[in-house]
Amino acid sequence: MDEMPTINPLPPVPARTDDGDVFSDKANVFVAALVPWTTQINALASYLSGAFTTAMTALKNAAAGSASAASASELAAAGSASAAAQSKDQALAYKNTAEAAAAAAQSAAGLPSLTGNAGKALVVNAAGDGVEFSFPYAAAANVPSAATTNIGATTTENITITGTTTISSFGVANAGLRRVLRFTSALTLVRNATSLILPNPGNLAVAAGDTMEVVSLGSGNWLCLWYQPVKGVVTTDIGFGAVGSFALCCWNGASTTLAAGSVVAGSSLLTVELNQDQIFPSGASFSGTWRLLNAIRPSYQFALAQRIA
Repeated sequence: MDEMPTINPLPPVPARTDDGDVFSDKANVFVAALVPWTTQINALASYLSGAFTTAMTALKNAAAGSASAASASELAAAGSASAAAQSKDQALAYKNTAEAAAAAAQSAAGLPSLTGNAGKALVVNAAGDGVEFSFPYAAAANVPSAATTNIGATTTENITITGTTTISSFGVANAGLRRVLRFTSALTLVRNATSLILPNPGNLAVAAGDTMEVVSLGSGNWLCLWYQPVKGVVTTDIGFGAVGSFALCCWNGASTTLAAGSVVAGSSLLTVELNQDQIFPSGASFSGTWRLLNAIRPSYQFALAQRIA
């Protein structure tokens, strides 16, 4: 754009107080300056008019460009929305296809349906020939007592043992399998040092309501981890004088001194009976081998002992 024109200042204006010659000189100079000054004014006006026109044209063009860009953006946004909708439809189609393929593969592999099995674990079924969804801690399954009570055949960890039949085995199950048992009736568990390891040296007489947890050691062997009688006490009757039983006894023979923990032959001990707060030997000796639970001293020849063999 051309440089903006300049306007020269006018010379001094003649005043009435000037002398005749001075007034005439100033007037001549002033009038002579008006012609070029007018030309400069017109040039500036023309310049400003052109500048204004140029600015308005540029502004108009910029507004038109913005409108065009906005229209293009609108079209692009519409195109993006359309593409997004198509992508959504394609994704849904892919999802449906994948689910159908998964269901077909699942059915072909013999797997149960996922529908209605939220939160369940996929486990091998009791028959061992397939899988099924199950809650490991679901409601207890009822299993009737039998000589061999197969507690490993259920898919739930909680089992209610019904009936009164004596149990000698819990059946064969994979090592590490655990079961929590609750008994509804009194029955006897036959202890075995290998296949049915119980927390006492003899058979276990359980009562209705008693509970226990057992773990499979594999090959049909089970270990009782804990046993809780319903009354809080063990109701086991292993018989007086049997291995594991306890007895109050006295030393059979001359006065002696033995430390607690000593192992002695049962023939060295005599049974005692209580009568009116006094202890009297009954004369019958024991059999087997016993461990003294307290010391025998010359002044006190009585002891509590447990048969260990």
